[in-house]
Amino acid sequence: MSVGILGGGLGGLSAAYYLARSTKCKSIIFESSDSVGGWIKSINDTDLNVLFEKGPRTIRPKGLQGFNTLCLIEELNLADKVIPIRRNHPTAKNRMIYVNKKIHSLPSSFYSLLKTSSPFSKPLILAIFKDLLSPKQMHSDESIYNFVERRLGKDIADFAISPMICGICAGNAKEISVKFLMESLFEAEQKHGSIVKGLLNNFIFQSEEYPSYIKKSSFYKRVNSEKWSVWYLEGGFQKLTDALNERVQNLGVNISLNSSCTKLEFRNKQIICHIGNNEFLFNHLLSSISAKKLAPLLSDQHPFLSQELDKIPMVSVAVVNVAYKGKHLKDNAFGLLVPPSEKLSLLGIVFDSCNFSYTDRTVLTVMMGDTIDWC
Repeated sequence: MSVGILGGGLGGLSAAYYLARSTKCKSIIFESSDSVGGWIKSINDTDLNVLFEKGPRTIRPKGLQGFNTLCLIEELNLADKVIPIRRNHPTAKNRMIYVNKKIHSLPSSFYSLLKTSSPFSKPLILAIFKDLLSPKQMHSDESIYNFVERRLGKDIADFAISPMICGICAGNAKEISVKFLMESLFEAEQKHGSIVKGLLNNFIFQSEEYPSYIKKSSFYKRVNSEKWSVWYLEGGFQKLTDALNERVQNLGVNISLNSSCTKLEFRNKQIICHIGNNEFLFNHLLSSISAKKLAPLLSDQHPFLSQELDKIPMVSVAVVNVAYKGKHLKDNAFGLLVPPSEKLSLLGIVFDSCNFSYTDRTVLTVMMGDTIDWC
């Protein structure tokens, strides 16, 4: 059996690794650029003694996906590079938003929920009572914003959830499915009548059961006993994609760089992948490229599918890394986010020098996006 993989980012490399580890199929990764890794890129500036991340820098450890990632790290012999940030660390507790031309700290303790904190118009504890007293509504789906506004109030939707969605996927909470991105909260209302009741029920009666391979991991007990909030890799997250790149090639996966697919054909239960003037035949094909890039490859044989894929919205994000000599940040925090109501192209700023150990530098990552095309 043969498998073609479009895209050599983290998704494509991971797919190739799990296939090669578990099966005897032959795989080829086609990457359009001159290197693998996708958006994950770590730049070590030796002059400034600073590590810049162009992509993700921290990972949440919880849940099946979180533990599975840590198992992958272990399998790639990177366990000694993992550095946790615990829940009592200032950057894990202190989050800020930019509203009305001011920076506001979000409530981070039970006591802070009992009082009114700008920009919120009332104590956030009242959102819990609103959720408990609001009637259950049956929906097949709705936007994240509408769901949160209906259950918890407009303040939470505007100043907590909307900027958080900007930080997660550079998207608008009014346009993104709650069932897709926050399924556990959606199901909590549908099954138990409120978010609070659903979460309490899950906490008391249901504990997530993990596969045996996760329970055998050295990280399984550490994450809970040491109360991890997030973790990062010493030397940058490119260590992960570099290790995957080396491992998959050792397992026999072929990686073809500077190889853009121009067309996909389906014939006699096989997929024909057109790369330049060459044709490659596969039993299966995995795509880890964006829907926008996949759509034109299918237009000849499957015009309707191509059109539907092309309709899936996406945004570009510009990442700017900056560093200054000395310590210039007043607050020791993870960073700040900007809600769409501010109508700025700025999505957020990560305070890297607060998250990581920089003794005499202020290091920031600025993210800009929304509907602006940065490409």
